[in-house]
Amino acid sequence: MGILRLLLAFSVLASHSRPLQLGFNFPFASIAVQAFFIVSGFYMALILSEKYTGLNRVSLFLTNRFLKIYPPYLILLIFSALYILADIHPTPTLGPVFSDLNFSSKVFVIFTNIFIFGQDIALFIGPDAEGTISYQQSIYKSFHLSNLVYQGWTLALELMFYCLAPFLLKQRNLFLLKVLLFSLLLRVIFYYSGLYQDLWLRRFFPTELAFFLIGILSFRMYQQLINLSFPKLYTVVSIFLSIVLLGATLCYPYSTLNGTERSINFESFYQFIPNPIFGKYLYFCLLFVAIPSLFHLTKDNKIDRYLADLSYPVYINHNLVILILIMINGGGIPQHDTEWGRWVVLFGAILSAIFVVKYVVNPMDIIRQKRAKNLD
Repeated sequence: MGILRLLLAFSVLASHSRPLQLGFNFPFASIAVQAFFIVSGFYMALILSEKYTGLNRVSLFLTNRFLKIYPPYLILLIFSALYILADIHPTPTLGPVFSDLNFSSKVFVIFTNIFIFGQDIALFIGPDAEGTISYQQSIYKSFHLSNLVYQGWTLALELMFYCLAPFLLKQRNLFLLKVLLFSLLLRVIFYYSGLYQDLWLRRFFPTELAFFLIGILSFRMYQQLINLSFPKLYTVVSIFLSIVLLGATLCYPYSTLNGTERSINFESFYQFIPNPIFGKYLYFCLLFVAIPSLFHLTKDNKIDRYLADLSYPVYINHNLVILILIMINGGGIPQHDTEWGRWVVLFGAILSAIFVVKYVVNPMDIIRQKRAKNLD
Protein backbone atom coordinates (compact mmCIF):
# COMPACT_ATOMS: atom_id res chain seq x y z
CA MET A 1 0.00 0.00 0.00
CA GLY A 2 2.99 2.28 -0.38
CA ILE A 3 1.47 4.08 -3.35
CA LEU A 4 -1.62 4.97 -1.30
CA ARG A 5 0.44 6.15 1.66
CA LEU A 6 2.62 8.33 -0.56
CA LEU A 7 -0.45 9.84 -2.24
CA LEU A 8 -1.86 10.66 1.19
CA ALA A 9 1.45 12.30 2.15
CA PHE A 10 1.26 14.32 -1.07
CA SER A 11 -2.28 15.31 -0.07
CA VAL A 12 -1.02 16.86 3.16
CA LEU A 13 1.84 18.54 1.32
CA ALA A 14 -0.56 19.89 -1.30
CA SER A 15 -2.83 21.32 1.40
CA HIS A 16 0.06 23.08 3.12
CA SER A 17 1.39 24.35 -0.22
CA ARG A 18 -2.03 25.30 -1.48
CA PRO A 19 -3.28 25.45 -4.10
CA LEU A 20 -0.81 22.87 -5.45
CA GLN A 21 -2.83 19.91 -6.75
CA LEU A 22 -0.20 18.32 -9.01
CA GLY A 23 -2.85 18.01 -11.70
CA PHE A 24 -5.12 16.02 -9.39
CA ASN A 25 -7.68 16.70 -6.68
CA PHE A 26 -6.12 15.24 -3.55
CA PRO A 27 -8.06 14.90 -0.30
CA PHE A 28 -7.72 17.82 2.10
CA ALA A 29 -5.06 17.36 4.80
CA SER A 30 -7.45 16.43 7.62
CA ILE A 31 -9.07 13.71 5.49
CA ALA A 32 -5.68 12.39 4.41
CA VAL A 33 -4.53 12.19 8.05
CA GLN A 34 -7.65 10.23 9.03
CA ALA A 35 -7.05 7.94 6.06
CA PHE A 36 -3.50 7.44 7.38
CA PHE A 37 -5.01 6.36 10.70
CA ILE A 38 -7.12 3.73 8.92
CA VAL A 39 -4.05 2.40 7.11
CA SER A 40 -2.15 2.39 10.41
CA GLY A 41 -4.89 0.37 12.09
CA PHE A 42 -4.69 -2.20 9.29
CA TYR A 43 -0.90 -2.49 9.49
CA MET A 44 -0.71 -2.70 13.27
CA ALA A 45 -3.33 -5.47 13.25
CA LEU A 46 -1.30 -7.25 10.57
CA ILE A 47 2.06 -7.18 12.32
CA LEU A 48 0.66 -7.94 15.77
CA SER A 49 -1.20 -10.93 14.36
CA GLU A 50 1.55 -12.33 12.14
CA LYS A 51 4.90 -10.96 13.30
CA TYR A 52 4.85 -10.25 17.02
CA THR A 53 3.51 -13.47 18.48
CA GLY A 54 6.06 -14.51 21.12
CA LEU A 55 6.18 -14.04 24.88
CA ASN A 56 7.76 -10.59 24.67
CA ARG A 57 5.64 -9.47 21.76
CA VAL A 58 4.14 -6.35 23.34
CA SER A 59 7.40 -4.81 24.56
CA LEU A 60 9.17 -5.65 21.30
CA PHE A 61 6.28 -4.29 19.25
CA LEU A 62 6.28 -0.99 21.14
CA THR A 63 10.04 -0.52 21.05
CA ASN A 64 10.22 -1.42 17.36
CA ARG A 65 7.47 1.07 16.56
CA PHE A 66 9.44 3.66 18.50
CA LEU A 67 12.51 2.85 16.38
CA LYS A 68 10.36 3.28 13.27
CA ILE A 69 8.80 6.61 14.22
CA TYR A 70 11.39 8.38 16.33
CA PRO A 71 14.72 8.46 14.38
CA PRO A 72 13.30 10.35 11.33
CA TYR A 73 11.42 12.61 13.74
CA LEU A 74 14.61 13.27 15.72
CA ILE A 75 16.55 14.21 12.58
CA LEU A 76 13.83 16.68 11.60
CA LEU A 77 13.64 18.00 15.16
CA ILE A 78 17.38 18.72 15.19
CA PHE A 79 17.31 20.50 11.83
CA SER A 80 14.25 22.50 12.88
CA ALA A 81 15.91 23.47 16.17
CA LEU A 82 19.06 24.60 14.36
CA TYR A 83 16.88 26.60 12.00
CA ILE A 84 15.27 28.39 14.93
CA LEU A 85 18.45 28.82 17.00
CA ALA A 86 20.14 30.43 14.01
CA ASP A 87 17.48 33.14 14.30
CA ILE A 88 16.59 32.93 10.64
CA HIS A 89 12.89 32.20 11.07
CA PRO A 90 11.23 35.24 9.46
CA THR A 91 7.77 35.10 11.02
CA PRO A 92 6.30 34.95 14.56
CA THR A 93 4.33 31.80 13.79
CA LEU A 94 6.28 29.71 16.29
CA GLY A 95 3.85 30.90 18.93
CA PRO A 96 4.73 32.15 22.39
CA VAL A 97 8.25 33.45 22.90
CA PHE A 98 9.99 30.75 24.92
CA SER A 99 11.68 33.19 27.29
CA ASP A 100 8.29 34.60 28.33
CA LEU A 101 6.99 31.25 29.57
CA ASN A 102 7.16 30.19 33.19
CA PHE A 103 9.11 27.11 34.28
CA SER A 104 6.26 24.57 33.98
CA SER A 105 5.35 25.81 30.50
CA LYS A 106 8.95 25.56 29.37
CA VAL A 107 9.21 22.01 30.72
CA PHE A 108 6.01 21.03 28.90
CA VAL A 109 7.17 22.51 25.58
CA ILE A 110 10.60 20.86 25.82
CA PHE A 111 9.18 17.48 26.87
CA THR A 112 6.54 17.29 24.13
CA ASN A 113 8.97 18.37 21.42
CA ILE A 114 11.56 15.77 22.42
CA PHE A 115 9.32 12.82 23.27
CA ILE A 116 6.31 13.50 20.94
CA PHE A 117 3.83 12.39 23.62
CA GLY A 118 1.62 15.30 24.63
CA GLN A 119 1.79 17.21 21.37
CA ASP A 120 -1.91 16.50 20.89
CA ILE A 121 -2.57 17.99 24.35
CA ALA A 122 -0.55 21.04 23.28
CA LEU A 123 -3.35 21.80 20.84
CA PHE A 124 -5.73 22.49 23.71
CA ILE A 125 -3.55 24.42 26.15
CA GLY A 126 -1.30 27.44 26.04
CA PRO A 127 0.13 30.24 28.16
CA ASP A 128 -2.06 32.88 29.75
CA ALA A 129 -0.97 36.47 30.38
CA GLU A 130 1.39 35.30 33.14
CA GLY A 131 2.87 32.54 31.00
CA THR A 132 1.20 29.74 32.97
CA ILE A 133 -0.59 26.80 31.35
CA SER A 134 -4.32 27.23 30.70
CA TYR A 135 -7.00 25.90 28.36
CA GLN A 136 -7.15 27.67 25.00
CA GLN A 137 -10.10 27.55 22.64
CA SER A 138 -8.01 28.63 19.67
CA ILE A 139 -5.17 26.59 18.24
CA TYR A 140 -3.41 29.86 17.44
CA LYS A 141 -3.01 30.59 21.16
CA SER A 142 -1.88 27.10 22.09
CA PHE A 143 1.49 25.47 22.61
CA HIS A 144 0.99 23.70 19.28
CA LEU A 145 2.62 26.63 17.53
CA SER A 146 5.70 26.07 19.68
CA ASN A 147 6.13 22.55 18.27
CA LEU A 148 9.17 22.37 16.03
CA VAL A 149 7.58 19.56 14.00
CA TYR A 150 4.20 20.87 12.94
CA GLN A 151 2.65 17.45 12.29
CA GLY A 152 3.91 16.05 15.60
CA TRP A 153 0.42 15.94 17.09
CA THR A 154 -0.55 13.21 14.61
CA LEU A 155 2.47 11.18 15.72
CA ALA A 156 1.32 11.58 19.33
CA LEU A 157 -2.05 10.08 18.37
CA GLU A 158 -0.25 7.25 16.55
CA LEU A 159 1.85 6.48 19.62
CA MET A 160 -1.24 6.35 21.83
CA PHE A 161 -2.83 3.91 19.41
CA TYR A 162 0.32 1.76 19.45
CA CYS A 163 0.02 1.54 23.24
CA LEU A 164 -3.59 0.40 22.93
CA ALA A 165 -3.17 -1.85 19.89
CA PRO A 166 -2.02 -5.03 21.72
CA PHE A 167 -5.09 -4.80 23.95
CA LEU A 168 -7.48 -4.00 21.09
CA LEU A 169 -6.21 -6.91 18.98
CA LYS A 170 -7.23 -9.32 21.73
CA GLN A 171 -10.85 -8.18 21.57
CA ARG A 172 -13.71 -9.60 19.55
CA ASN A 173 -15.18 -7.71 16.64
CA LEU A 174 -18.31 -6.85 18.63
CA PHE A 175 -16.24 -5.04 21.25
CA LEU A 176 -14.33 -3.12 18.59
CA LEU A 177 -17.59 -2.14 16.90
CA LYS A 178 -18.95 -0.84 20.20
CA VAL A 179 -15.86 1.29 20.77
CA LEU A 180 -15.97 2.50 17.16
CA LEU A 181 -19.62 3.52 17.49
CA PHE A 182 -18.88 5.26 20.79
CA SER A 183 -16.08 7.22 19.12
CA LEU A 184 -18.38 8.25 16.27
CA LEU A 185 -21.15 9.11 18.74
CA LEU A 186 -18.71 11.30 20.62
CA ARG A 187 -18.04 13.20 17.40
CA VAL A 188 -21.77 13.77 16.96
CA ILE A 189 -22.18 14.91 20.58
CA PHE A 190 -19.28 17.34 20.28
CA TYR A 191 -20.65 18.71 17.03
CA TYR A 192 -24.14 19.39 18.34
CA SER A 193 -22.73 20.72 21.62
CA GLY A 194 -20.96 23.46 19.73
CA LEU A 195 -17.53 21.78 19.97
CA TYR A 196 -17.28 21.39 16.23
CA GLN A 197 -13.95 23.15 15.99
CA ASP A 198 -11.03 21.51 14.29
CA LEU A 199 -9.61 20.50 17.68
CA TRP A 200 -12.38 18.25 18.97
CA LEU A 201 -13.40 16.58 15.71
CA ARG A 202 -10.00 16.09 14.07
CA ARG A 203 -7.28 16.19 16.71
CA PHE A 204 -8.81 14.59 19.83
CA PHE A 205 -7.76 10.96 20.32
CA PRO A 206 -11.14 9.55 21.51
CA THR A 207 -12.83 10.90 18.37
CA GLU A 208 -9.97 9.82 16.08
CA LEU A 209 -9.83 6.31 17.56
CA ALA A 210 -12.68 5.29 15.24
CA PHE A 211 -10.39 5.47 12.22
CA PHE A 212 -7.75 3.18 13.74
CA LEU A 213 -10.52 0.71 14.58
CA ILE A 214 -11.81 0.81 11.00
CA GLY A 215 -8.33 -0.27 9.95
CA ILE A 216 -8.27 -3.16 12.43
CA LEU A 217 -11.67 -4.39 11.24
CA SER A 218 -10.52 -4.05 7.64
CA PHE A 219 -7.60 -6.36 8.40
CA ARG A 220 -9.90 -8.91 9.99
CA MET A 221 -11.99 -8.86 6.85
CA TYR A 222 -8.79 -9.45 4.87
CA GLN A 223 -8.03 -12.50 7.03
CA GLN A 224 -11.34 -14.00 5.97
CA LEU A 225 -10.93 -13.11 2.31
CA ILE A 226 -7.51 -14.70 1.84
CA ASN A 227 -8.92 -18.04 2.96
CA LEU A 228 -11.49 -18.12 0.16
CA SER A 229 -11.26 -20.97 -2.33
CA PHE A 230 -11.33 -18.78 -5.46
CA PRO A 231 -8.04 -16.81 -5.45
CA LYS A 232 -8.18 -15.82 -9.13
CA LEU A 233 -11.56 -14.13 -8.70
CA TYR A 234 -10.31 -12.36 -5.58
CA THR A 235 -7.31 -11.06 -7.52
CA VAL A 236 -9.57 -9.66 -10.23
CA VAL A 237 -11.80 -8.01 -7.63
CA SER A 238 -8.71 -6.67 -5.87
CA ILE A 239 -7.47 -5.02 -9.06
CA PHE A 240 -10.85 -3.36 -9.57
CA LEU A 241 -11.13 -2.11 -5.98
CA SER A 242 -7.54 -0.86 -5.97
CA ILE A 243 -8.13 1.15 -9.14
CA VAL A 244 -11.28 2.64 -7.64
CA LEU A 245 -9.50 3.53 -4.39
CA LEU A 246 -6.50 5.15 -6.05
CA GLY A 247 -8.79 6.94 -8.49
CA ALA A 248 -10.93 8.25 -5.65
CA THR A 249 -7.79 9.49 -3.89
CA LEU A 250 -6.53 11.28 -6.99
CA CYS A 251 -9.95 12.72 -7.87
CA TYR A 252 -11.16 13.81 -4.45
CA PRO A 253 -13.26 17.02 -4.38
CA TYR A 254 -10.46 19.16 -3.03
CA SER A 255 -10.74 21.94 -0.48
CA THR A 256 -8.89 25.22 -0.79
CA LEU A 257 -8.64 27.99 1.76
CA ASN A 258 -10.30 31.23 0.75
CA GLY A 259 -9.96 33.47 3.75
CA THR A 260 -11.60 31.42 6.47
CA GLU A 261 -13.93 29.51 4.17
CA ARG A 262 -13.32 26.28 2.31
CA SER A 263 -14.76 25.83 -1.13
CA ILE A 264 -15.48 22.38 -2.56
CA ASN A 265 -15.00 21.57 -6.23
CA PHE A 266 -17.30 18.77 -7.36
CA GLU A 267 -16.34 18.88 -11.03
CA SER A 268 -14.64 15.51 -10.68
CA PHE A 269 -15.11 11.88 -9.74
CA TYR A 270 -17.44 12.85 -6.88
CA GLN A 271 -19.86 15.08 -8.79
CA PHE A 272 -22.77 12.74 -8.05
CA ILE A 273 -22.31 13.10 -4.25
CA PRO A 274 -24.66 15.78 -2.89
CA ASN A 275 -22.86 16.52 0.38
CA PRO A 276 -19.12 16.87 1.16
CA ILE A 277 -19.47 15.26 4.61
CA PHE A 278 -21.25 12.28 3.07
CA GLY A 279 -18.53 12.12 0.42
CA LYS A 280 -15.83 12.10 3.08
CA TYR A 281 -17.32 9.16 4.95
CA LEU A 282 -18.00 7.37 1.69
CA TYR A 283 -14.26 7.65 1.01
CA PHE A 284 -13.53 6.16 4.44
CA CYS A 285 -15.91 3.28 3.68
CA LEU A 286 -14.08 2.73 0.41
CA LEU A 287 -10.81 2.57 2.33
CA PHE A 288 -12.27 -0.06 4.64
CA VAL A 289 -13.37 -2.23 1.71
CA ALA A 290 -10.46 -1.67 -0.67
CA ILE A 291 -7.38 -1.59 1.59
CA PRO A 292 -7.30 -5.42 1.85
CA SER A 293 -7.35 -5.62 -1.94
CA LEU A 294 -4.57 -3.08 -2.41
CA PHE A 295 -2.47 -4.82 0.22
CA HIS A 296 -3.08 -8.20 -1.44
CA LEU A 297 -1.71 -6.86 -4.74
CA THR A 298 1.28 -4.92 -3.41
CA LYS A 299 2.48 -6.79 -0.32
CA ASP A 300 5.42 -8.44 -2.13
CA ASN A 301 6.33 -5.49 -4.37
CA LYS A 302 9.70 -3.92 -3.47
CA ILE A 303 8.93 -0.66 -5.28
CA ASP A 304 5.70 -0.25 -3.36
CA ARG A 305 7.57 -0.94 -0.12
CA TYR A 306 10.05 1.81 -0.98
CA LEU A 307 7.20 4.24 -1.67
CA ALA A 308 5.80 3.35 1.74
CA ASP A 309 9.17 4.15 3.33
CA LEU A 310 9.22 7.53 1.56
CA SER A 311 5.73 8.50 2.70
CA TYR A 312 6.56 9.14 6.36
CA PRO A 313 9.58 11.43 5.76
CA VAL A 314 7.67 13.30 3.03
CA TYR A 315 4.82 13.77 5.47
CA ILE A 316 6.90 15.22 8.30
CA ASN A 317 9.69 16.97 6.34
CA HIS A 318 7.79 19.17 3.92
CA ASN A 319 6.96 21.91 6.43
CA LEU A 320 10.66 22.57 7.01
CA VAL A 321 11.11 22.90 3.25
CA ILE A 322 8.28 25.45 3.24
CA LEU A 323 9.92 27.42 6.09
CA ILE A 324 13.21 27.50 4.21
CA LEU A 325 11.41 28.94 1.18
CA ILE A 326 9.82 31.58 3.39
CA MET A 327 13.28 32.42 4.74
CA ILE A 328 14.66 32.78 1.21
CA ASN A 329 11.93 35.31 0.49
CA GLY A 330 12.81 37.32 3.59
CA GLY A 331 9.50 36.73 5.31
CA GLY A 332 7.44 38.32 2.55
CA ILE A 333 4.80 36.62 0.43
CA PRO A 334 5.43 32.90 0.91
CA GLN A 335 7.17 31.56 -2.15
CA HIS A 336 5.55 28.17 -1.61
CA ASP A 337 2.37 29.86 -2.88
CA THR A 338 4.05 30.57 -6.21
CA GLU A 339 4.01 28.05 -9.03
CA TRP A 340 7.73 27.31 -8.90
CA GLY A 341 7.79 27.38 -5.11
CA ARG A 342 5.15 24.67 -4.82
CA TRP A 343 7.19 22.37 -7.03
CA VAL A 344 10.31 23.15 -5.00
CA VAL A 345 8.43 22.06 -1.87
CA LEU A 346 7.40 18.82 -3.56
CA PHE A 347 10.84 17.90 -4.85
CA GLY A 348 12.55 19.18 -1.70
CA ALA A 349 10.35 16.94 0.42
CA ILE A 350 10.99 13.95 -1.85
CA LEU A 351 14.77 14.45 -1.93
CA SER A 352 14.95 14.89 1.84
CA ALA A 353 12.82 11.75 2.23
CA ILE A 354 15.20 9.77 -0.01
CA PHE A 355 18.10 10.89 2.20
CA VAL A 356 16.27 9.95 5.41
CA VAL A 357 15.26 6.54 4.05
CA LYS A 358 18.81 5.70 2.96
CA TYR A 359 20.68 6.91 6.03
CA VAL A 360 18.11 6.62 8.82
CA VAL A 361 15.15 4.37 7.99
CA ASN A 362 17.04 1.52 6.30
CA PRO A 363 19.71 1.14 9.03
CA MET A 364 17.03 1.22 11.71
CA ASP A 365 14.99 -1.37 9.79
CA ILE A 366 17.94 -3.77 9.92
CA ILE A 367 18.03 -3.37 13.70
CA ARG A 368 14.27 -3.80 13.98
CA GLN A 369 14.24 -6.95 11.85
CA LYS A 370 17.05 -8.52 13.87
CA ARG A 371 15.18 -7.81 17.09
CA ALA A 372 12.00 -9.32 15.64
CA LYS A 373 13.83 -12.51 14.60
CA ASN A 374 15.03 -12.97 18.16
CA LEU A 375 11.47 -12.93 19.47
CA ASP A 376 10.68 -15.97 21.62
